Order: sequence, then structure tokens, then C-alpha cells
Amino acid sequence: MIKYKDGRSKNIKKRVTNIKKNRGDKKMSKPVIRTYKDKSDLKRMQKLTQALWPLEPNYHIGDLAWQRHRHAGREDDWDTAIWEMGGNPVAWGWIQKPGELTCQVDPNFPEVAKDVIDWFDKITKTNEQKVTVL
Repeated sequence: MIKYKDGRSKNIKKRVTNIKKNRGDKKMSKPVIRTYKDKSDLKRMQKLTQALWPLEPNYHIGDLAWQRHRHAGREDDWDTAIWEMGGNPVAWGWIQKPGELTCQVDPNFPEVAKDVIDWFDKITKTNEQKVTVL
């Protein structure tokens, strides 16, 4: 149990157990990538963000929803994809054109980070790229 100065606490052991239980079959060799479709995909992105939320967070699931919806009408400037293994999200990437990537990769599947970066390189058509890893 971790206790914060402001009185909050987190049961880390329970959280890690839940993440492992929901992870799916890690033996799969390649994640499945698909394009973002609708609000249900936002929930899937939030699920991964919540599972990986650090003890001292600087970005959480509410921020993800707020960022997604604060610029209505600019969706054509974004490309978003989710990588899944065993039906569970293991990474997501969100490109704001011309060349800015925000992404998150489950640390238990570090090999997927290369897939996310390769996807970013393929989608962007600029010489200057920026990556924010959450």
C-alpha cells in the first residue's frame, strides 16, 4: 500500500494483479493494429492509460477524453490507432498532423513501441517529428 501526503493511497499489489489478469495471451507474436473508430475506442485507450497510470501521474484518462473532444471539427488532422493482443489494448498512437505523435505502450510489450513508431513514420509527411510518450 502506498500512502500519499494528502491522504490518498493505492494498493499497488492489487493493481498489478488486475493488469496481469486482463493482459491476454502474451505469447502472441504480433499485435493487431486497427484504426480508431468511435467513442468505444476512446474507452479502450483510457483502459490502457488507467492500467498504466503511474503513482505520480501527469496524464490520466480524463485528460485523454478532454484532449480528444476539445477540438471538435479537427478530426481530419488526426490519425489514431490501437494495437491489441488477445482483444486487450497494448498500445495506442495519436498523430496530430503534420508530425506530432502522442502514444502509450504497455511496458510488458515493449516490442510494440517499434510498431507504433513505424506507423508514425509511415503516416507523417514531414521532416520534423515530435513524440510524446505517456
